[in-house]
Amino acid sequence: MPNNEAPRNNRAHAMICGENKVLEITNPLVPAVAVVVMTRLGGKDKGRSAVQYTEIPPSFGLEKFVKCFWSAELTAPNGIEVTKTILPDGTMELLTIDGDVTVECSNPKRSMRRYGTFVVGQLRRPISLKHRGKISITGVRFQPAGASAFLSIPMHHLVDTIVPIGELNTGRLELHLRACPHGERKIKVLESWLHDRLSHRFDDGITAPAVASILNRRGCGLVNDVAGEIGITARHLERRFHDTVGLSPKLLSRIVRFSNAFEQIKTARRVRWPEIAFDSGFCDQAHFIREFRHFSGQVPSSVSAASIDAYWCANPASPKNSSVMSGLFNIPSARCA
Repeated sequence: MPNNEAPRNNRAHAMICGENKVLEITNPLVPAVAVVVMTRLGGKDKGRSAVQYTEIPPSFGLEKFVKCFWSAELTAPNGIEVTKTILPDGTMELLTIDGDVTVECSNPKRSMRRYGTFVVGQLRRPISLKHRGKISITGVRFQPAGASAFLSIPMHHLVDTIVPIGELNTGRLELHLRACPHGERKIKVLESWLHDRLSHRFDDGITAPAVASILNRRGCGLVNDVAGEIGITARHLERRFHDTVGLSPKLLSRIVRFSNAFEQIKTARRVRWPEIAFDSGFCDQAHFIREFRHFSGQVPSSVSAASIDAYWCANPASPKNSSVMSGLFNIPSARCA
């Protein structure tokens, strides 16, 4: 979604999927564009959730660190547990959830969080989200190194974990979120908290340009080249990434390359595996299959058009793919006028 300035009357356009209808919404929170997308269950959608989703870009001063704020209400069919597989994408999230939700990751000690507010660290392996009935989720989606500006812990400690924010020295944030009745208010509380936490922080001038270089190269550059652009050694860059991103520059590049390939699979009318492997920067098909299996747990050929909506993987190198829930619940992203 483009990060355009809002019109003076602070209105934005949104699309309701399935009805092909455009409507106007008012965004009282930030001077930016908001998107609302809705979808309903149909006869073929017994394993899907009905979703009402809102996405809001960060306000001025947070855009270097936050990709977007979002909230969603999901309703699963009666008696059915809906499962989605969330793939590594090089970013972290802060989520607050109300309802019957289970999030399972590769670290069993950091799984099975049914409600509350927690941070999802950088992922190296897929995790699953399962839910029943109606749930509400509000989240902050950070830029690849953005969470380090607000959390007083090295990011590598959060890799492949789901950590309650009460363990992360976040003050009274969780209490304030519990007191909020709906997503809009929660987003305002989160935004205010982020501004307060950012007031005494500053960019080290290393991580942000390095991450931008990796994204611009779509994960295909050499770490030595990225470090050379900034004027530091590859070892120095790796130490900074260890603390601020949680992943090494090489691993982030691998994830970005994989995300790019997955996006091509989702959008291709006809999947041609050799072309996707080549266009995404893999050495050959064997390299592509090995990386795909590592990050998704599946071989590429098993991800068919019929099963693609069971997975979610955002592409951090693509400005079009900023929507968290649009990928997770197979909702087409709305374009703002």
